[in-house]
Amino acid sequence: PTGEEIPAGGGGAGALYRSVLSDKRILVVLDNAATPEPARPLLPGGPGCFVMVTSRYQLGGLIAREGARWFSLDVLSAADAFTLLVRMLGAERVAAEREAACQLVQLCGNLPLVLRVAAATLTTRPQLRLADYVRHLRDQETLTALTVAGDPYDGRGGGPRRAPTRKPSGARLVVAAHALGQ
Repeated sequence: PTGEEIPAGGGGAGALYRSVLSDKRILVVLDNAATPEPARPLLPGGPGCFVMVTSRYQLGGLIAREGARWFSLDVLSAADAFTLLVRMLGAERVAAEREAACQLVQLCGNLPLVLRVAAATLTTRPQLRLADYVRHLRDQETLTALTVAGDPYDGRGGGPRRAPTRKPSGARLVVAAHALGQ
């Protein structure tokens, strides 16, 4: 359908979306759902459709009403989080400030998105020492210091506002598929 054929109202657009996908084999990924309500109209109706909804919450409504299955995912291990930082910043820069890099991984709670946001800041500011950035994050005591300039989807939306002070319990993943009784 062209833009002119898509109904302006949410209900009509949702019905068109579901009808277009009804005979397709498709994976739909809905990221960072805070509640079941925004996900429900995006659950396609076809038997070949599979939906993965990620959330920091359990979304019991999708489990109860749509028959979703719930999986819990943990944060990265310290080694994997450190490796991610090395990939993003380069081995030389991380090796030059290994202790600060380890502290940054810890401050980011081993969360990949938070590490990527921190690494994006450091990548765009190559003159900024890791130790200075870690000090800045500690002084801020909030994730408001972790932003990507010009990107409203920088990882803070819907997430914790304070920097992690202990290991987070991990992300939650809810998987829902059409005809989940199968």
